[in-house]
Amino acid sequence: MIEAELEGIKNDSLKQYIELLKLINEQTRDMVNGILDYSRTNFNNMHMEEIDLQSLCHQIAEEYTVNKRVNITYPTKLPVVYYNSVALKQIVANLINNAIKHNDKPMCAIELQCIDKDDYFEFSIADNGPGIPEESSEKIFNLFENLKNTKTDSYGIGLSIVKKLVTQANGHIWVHNNVPQGAKFVFTIAKSL
Repeated sequence: MIEAELEGIKNDSLKQYIELLKLINEQTRDMVNGILDYSRTNFNNMHMEEIDLQSLCHQIAEEYTVNKRVNITYPTKLPVVYYNSVALKQIVANLINNAIKHNDKPMCAIELQCIDKDDYFEFSIADNGPGIPEESSEKIFNLFENLKNTKTDSYGIGLSIVKKLVTQANGHIWVHNNVPQGAKFVFTIAKSL
């Protein structure tokens, strides 16, 4: 409404302030939505089912084919796991989105892998971005932890949701770093809950 009232008035400072207010409003809305998403995350009430990881990876990779700056690869054979499909897709999509958002290379290369262990699977998402400093590898999972500067539109909510979903399914999540050549997020999927 203020912007409409000032239409036709030549005052560059006021126009900058209005743009700043609009940006702050958008960032606040995104943060509130992120908090709501975090508060609604409850794995215990979710329906568990068999999920073909091959199909899930294919589906997620297909969603990024329009982005010519992103290349997602995954093995031709992946296991079937028992998980909540919405939660698993949210975990993988959040980690991929993070890799893309923070990537500093002309081509964002993301590799999905799954290793069969005795009692669980280790699913990993590796990227060729700037990596995460070793001293920050635990902090990144804290709610509202933002390792970048204030210009980024990240509030640290996405990785908190990922950690909450993984741990509620009796799993673990961690990050391997290869600064400045990328990071590899690894989480476990229990073979039985």
